[in-house]
Amino acid sequence: VQGEGSDTREMAIDSTERDACEALQDPTDVDGLARCAEDFPLRFYAATRSPAALMVGTIESVISRTEDIVTSVTEFVSLDELVALPLGPSGVYVGNVINKLGELEKRVFIVSFDARYVTSYDPLLHTVEASIRTGRGPFGLAFDTGVDQTGALRSHMYVSHFTDSYLGVVD
Repeated sequence: VQGEGSDTREMAIDSTERDACEALQDPTDVDGLARCAEDFPLRFYAATRSPAALMVGTIESVISRTEDIVTSVTEFVSLDELVALPLGPSGVYVGNVINKLGELEKRVFIVSFDARYVTSYDPLLHTVEASIRTGRGPFGLAFDTGVDQTGALRSHMYVSHFTDSYLGVVD
């Protein structure tokens, strides 16, 4: 979307809680799946360049029924927060980090191409946790998080750099 002071580049949707609920339902249980949709709203994160910010919001679903038959699903989008970012945010990714207790925790990562940063946002605390300086032109991210062959948790973030054509690794 571009125009009138806005320039939104990329969005990520976090459906973790809804997905977990749906995994516990029988795929033919329409009522159970509808409860998951209504009880667990989706979270969205969008990078906007003007102003340089992360938009944080919610997508809530309302299920309409007629005589116990689902007739429509209406979604309502709300903007809950606007978080300042370094110049030129261009990508948003949801991944995990290993916290100080050795547990996996969700983070939202925002790539800022112009400023050469990847920003880590904690969605539980609603704070920017870190800004990681990268090489020129960070462009995309990928994550490798899980358990290694010894049973220890490991988490790596791979940063692609457009300007110099290389892949950086963040542990």
